[in-house]
Amino acid sequence: RAARPSLCENHASMKTIRIPALLLTFLTVAAHAQDTVDLKLKWPVGIRLVYRTEMKQNTEMQPPGSPQKMKQETNMTQEFAITSLKERDNGGRELEMEILSQKMEMKVNGNAMMTFDTKSPETSSNPSLGALSKLVGVKLKYFTNADGSVEKMEGVDALLSSAGAGATPQVSEMIKSMLGDKKMNQLASFSNQLPGKPVKIGEIWDKDVELPMGPMGTFTIKQKIKFAGWDKHGSDNCALLETTGGMSSKPADKPGPMGMSMTFESGKMTGKTWFDVTQGRALETQVHQEFTIKMEMPNPQGADKEGIKMSMPMVQDISMKLAEVGKAK
Repeated sequence: RAARPSLCENHASMKTIRIPALLLTFLTVAAHAQDTVDLKLKWPVGIRLVYRTEMKQNTEMQPPGSPQKMKQETNMTQEFAITSLKERDNGGRELEMEILSQKMEMKVNGNAMMTFDTKSPETSSNPSLGALSKLVGVKLKYFTNADGSVEKMEGVDALLSSAGAGATPQVSEMIKSMLGDKKMNQLASFSNQLPGKPVKIGEIWDKDVELPMGPMGTFTIKQKIKFAGWDKHGSDNCALLETTGGMSSKPADKPGPMGMSMTFESGKMTGKTWFDVTQGRALETQVHQEFTIKMEMPNPQGADKEGIKMSMPMVQDISMKLAEVGKAK
């Protein structure tokens, strides 16, 4: 009859079983922990982040009385820096935003209609576009809460006053619509996609954004954002956020230039954001938007004539990338 294993042999055998089991349990717990993350902004004091935003916009319209449709292409690029100045008592940060450059090109039926680049001397000498070059180097202060939302800003009024000095009324109105309080607030509110609590892979949350658009009224985006999982962005392992949503608008309180009013209809959007959880910052956001602009204005031939109405389908692709990480200058 075969000899029974000794107690020592049994103990050794149990060790060989238990160690891999403990390791497996540890790995399972670690993997589960990575399935739940806190998507939280981090602004180490003294850091300076440079972001580059690009927008490509395509639309077409048929002006009244014209047999041919007009296709318009607009490309815009903006670079800005955010510097973390100091920590606030509420756990938020005092941030400083500086506009570094702006560039725009507009074509109609393939022909260049307007081009400006704030890095070009020709732009600053152009009476219609010189106001935009004054924006470069202007600094605004943002005071955020612990969750990254902007509590208040300083410097917007001075910015609008400086940029609008000497500009035509049309350019001044355009600057106000581009750089109003809420518009600049959203530019620095990197928290407008984040859930404000730890989330698991597959979890979905709602986020609504309102943007004032001057004579075009208030632009509303209703978003559903999903933590889709982990995805590589270059060498960084990031939380991938996928966004779907709808867009609409309500008219401005008063008509715009020439009595014009605009609304956005049938809007839809999709997007992706790669968020570096370790560093606490977004590395890239890509957004695709489709909507229709309805425009109405009085007939210039007289009040007794039928008003002008146009419908313009529009497609926009917007990207914002972290271009540079450095220290406060």
